[in-house]
Amino acid sequence: MPLGLIEDVPAPGPGGDMGPPAALQQPQPLPDNGPHLDLDAKPPVNQPPELPNHPPHRSPSPDLPIALRRP
Repeated sequence: MPLGLIEDVPAPGPGGDMGPPAALQQPQPLPDNGPHLDLDAKPPVNQPPELPNHPPHRSPSPDLPIALRRP
């Protein structure tokens, strides 16, 4: 018996007709999840972090506990 005959198609379930195919249904609107991403946005320019205004090789203050002293 060749395949693809009408008899080979399963009948709809107890819920009745399955409705139109998904291609014929109206698309559902998507929820708005906040601002849209700008796909053409330029990446941010990498800038060095701002450093404090003290010299980098300052000796630690004797008033600070050892855990808070910077090397």
